[in-house]
Amino acid sequence: MDSDLRIALEKQREEIELAKSLARDLDLSLKLQAEEVVIDSRRPHTSSPTECSPEDLESVFSVSADGFDYSDMLLKDIDVALQTQLLCEQEVAKLNDDLDYSSEKFKLFAKGLLSTEMVKEMEMLLGGVGVAIYDSNDTLMREEKNVLVVEDFTTPQVAELTALIQGLKLALEFGMRHVTFYCDSDEALGYVIGKVEESNHSAVASLVNEVALLRSRFSFFEARHVRSVDISSVVQLARAAITSQIKWHEDGIFKEACTLCYNDVPSDEQFELPSCFHRFCVSCVNGTVKNALEQKKPVKCQRLDCESEIPRESCAAILEPELLDLMIKPEEENLIPYSERVFCPR
Repeated sequence: MDSDLRIALEKQREEIELAKSLARDLDLSLKLQAEEVVIDSRRPHTSSPTECSPEDLESVFSVSADGFDYSDMLLKDIDVALQTQLLCEQEVAKLNDDLDYSSEKFKLFAKGLLSTEMVKEMEMLLGGVGVAIYDSNDTLMREEKNVLVVEDFTTPQVAELTALIQGLKLALEFGMRHVTFYCDSDEALGYVIGKVEESNHSAVASLVNEVALLRSRFSFFEARHVRSVDISSVVQLARAAITSQIKWHEDGIFKEACTLCYNDVPSDEQFELPSCFHRFCVSCVNGTVKNALEQKKPVKCQRLDCESEIPRESCAAILEPELLDLMIKPEEENLIPYSERVFCPR
């Protein structure tokens, strides 16, 4: 009697485990179907999904090992999945219709930069590109920053034209057809509008031809000259692309070389000037401010090719307290009209 009871209990336990296993399999099947619907809805469809008849599906799903027929349940699940996929496709199509940019006006800002940087103990010429597109209300629509691979023929003009090409391609990718390009480089602007000509065999000429081909795909295109400060957002993007190339991982942290003292310092101890986006270590910034104040000169970026001034408020968090106080005094003096100032005769 006890042996019969044990056999019955063992059989019941096996049936329970089988039921649990089938339930897990069914749950996994439903999850996979849902994931496939989501993934498939994100793909571009050139034709409608292949239809499958109920008879075909019934031939696929056979009766389970415990004698229970799951085909009706699975058919219902698949029907729900197909309906969900159809709704997703309709929503994607509606979204694409809503994002019709062909008749809107956009502003394209692009900047290509070359900069000599220290990478570990090696001086290297690096490049970066920044692109930003705004609508007529100055709302940012798209932006990109990319590393510019520097070749022997790479010049500042090549960098500028490469940035413009990337910007034009980005605009075309999103269906924008009415674009005004803003540039702070007179020479690059001259190439774009045809005032400056280049040898047919040069790298610049090849890029100018590519710009012309891309321009022809727009219903409206014009180029305007602006000040560097007016395109600071893309200058910052281009500088960020360059900065990404000068960092390396060492001892669990990112490091980079200061271009003034050439010391390798942690990246989070580098200070980026907000006016030009050049980076120096905190120690060098303090030294720059101190030397300028002692000589009673404006505090400027120490890169040889840069004249950007360093405002006091931008570096207040890293300056030594006494230097910060010294920077305040000239600002207070400038508030006094020159005619009302009293100078010591000695």
